[in-house]
This record gives sequence, C-alpha cells and structure tokens, in this order.
Amino acid sequence: MPLHLTLGITGGLLRLGIEAVYFHHGQARARAYAVDLALGLPFVVGVAPRPYFGGAFEGRQCQLIARRLSAVVELLATYVPAADAAAYGAACGTWAELLPVLIWTGDSSTEDAKSFRAGTARFVDGLCAAFPWFSATPQLHTLCCHAPDFLDYFGSLGRYSEQGLESWNGHFNKNAAQHPADSFLESCLSYVKRSAVRRALGNAAYHRGAKRYPGKAGPGTRDAKTPLDKRTYTGKALTGASGASASCVLKQGEERCKWANDNLAAAAKKIDAHWRRAKQSPSRKHVPVDDEAWDEDGDYGELIETETACLLALLEE
Repeated sequence: MPLHLTLGITGGLLRLGIEAVYFHHGQARARAYAVDLALGLPFVVGVAPRPYFGGAFEGRQCQLIARRLSAVVELLATYVPAADAAAYGAACGTWAELLPVLIWTGDSSTEDAKSFRAGTARFVDGLCAAFPWFSATPQLHTLCCHAPDFLDYFGSLGRYSEQGLESWNGHFNKNAAQHPADSFLESCLSYVKRSAVRRALGNAAYHRGAKRYPGKAGPGTRDAKTPLDKRTYTGKALTGASGASASCVLKQGEERCKWANDNLAAAAKKIDAHWRRAKQSPSRKHVPVDDEAWDEDGDYGELIETETACLLALLEE
C-alpha cells in the first residue's frame, strides 16, 4: 500500500498543476507549463520523468520530489492565480509531512498517528475545496480513510509495504533448493521455520555510530548543495563536461516531451469532463452545439435516437 500511494499521489500532484493551468488559460498555456515542468524537473528537483509505466516515478524519486515541491509551486505560481498557487503550495507542504510517516518502518507514537490522521483529512479536503474539478482518487480514499486506521492498529505503514514481501519472495526463490519437500507449501513452511530460527540482526546491530559529515570525507572534498552543483551529473552536463552521448540527450528530451504530452492529454480530458458536467447541471443551461439537433420537446435528437435503439434492443430480447 505505501508504494502505490506514494507513486499515485505524487503523479497526481504534478498533473494537478497542469489541470489548473488548463482550467484557467486553455490548452496552449497548459502545454507550455507541462513542457516547462518536464524540462525543469531534472534541473530543479533532480529527477527525470519517463513516459513508460504511465509516466510514474520510482519510490525514491517520489521522496525526492516531495522534499523539493517548493520549486514546482514557484513554477506554477507564474501560470495560475495566487489563490490556486497558495492552495497548491499548502497541499504540497502537507504531502511532504505525510510521506515520511507513510514510508517509515519503525513504530509511530500516538501523537504521530493523530497528526497523520489530521494531515490526511486536511490534504484531501483542501484539494477538494480549492479545485472544483478535483475528485478523490482510490489512492486518496485509501490515504484518508484506511491508512490512519491501519497505522493506529499496527503502529507502522512502511513495515508492511509490498516491497518487503517481494524481497522475501525473491529470497525464497533463490534458496528454494535448500528446502526440498513434497509440495510447494511444505517447502515454504520449511523456509519459514528456518528463517524463524536464524533470525536476522536488527537495525541496531548495523548502527556503528559513524556518520559522514560534509567536509570530513577527505581533504578537499565537498558535498553537492544543489542539483545544479558541478559535482552532480546535471551540473557537469550544463558546464559542457563529457556526459551522455548526443543520441542519449535527444532520447531524454523526447521522453520528457512525451511525458508532458501524456499528462496534458489526461489533464484536458479531466477538465473537459468537468466542464460538460457543469453545463448539464441544473444551475447552468446547456446550449446545443452545431451537430446537436433540438426538437420541440426540449430533448436532443441524439438522446432520443439512443433511447429508441436501447428500447428496440430490449424488445428483441
């Protein structure tokens, strides 16, 4: 659960900015923002969007994005009204507070659990109140309605992440030959019994008290302070140092543009659907377009034809 929530909500927050620009300024302006966001993420945040896997980022990349969402808020503030930028910034700040609790594998205190529950409600309610087209996704529903209860009951969310189960599955497949049995279940039982007897050392056993501080790694060494620092890959590329080949740079640019176009298409689909619902609401009268025929009863011709076809299909059955 934590991994899917992290991936889904992070991508949804980035796409929400594109939706806001599309809502206020139309497709052309939204396309410009999407391209600026796709091209700016590698330099400002330190992650490169990819078009595969639905444009999602990896778990570690999502954590890095959450820590540097302020740069995304600053970019969005140049495209949308100040009220939307403020609401978006508040949501990003709340998400940055929720994510460490979501992936934390240790025990959470009662105060942390209460703060997490209040933060999830504030996060979802704030987005729904600020953006009229926004609707709670299954990930947001899980985050707000189920994750706090799970945290109260078990004391941790990250400890029960599916990544741990996948790791154990790979470890079992690697050592299955050491647990022969008549059936697969018996082999798994033998593996679990031996794992229980030979328990792995805890985190405290690997903590040696030694930490690396900036300036103490060696004479003349220095840690990178920003993504544009010359010690980073991006900083070296900007200064003209040898890096990826020209074909790789071109491929990366194409992938970022495709990511921007895919997210723009998803944002346009959502905003257009919101406008259609708003026009069909009782408070707003729908004006038929050129290809819609208005009959004397006040209904559209296409709607009548559809209902007639459905009725004939039912009679045939």
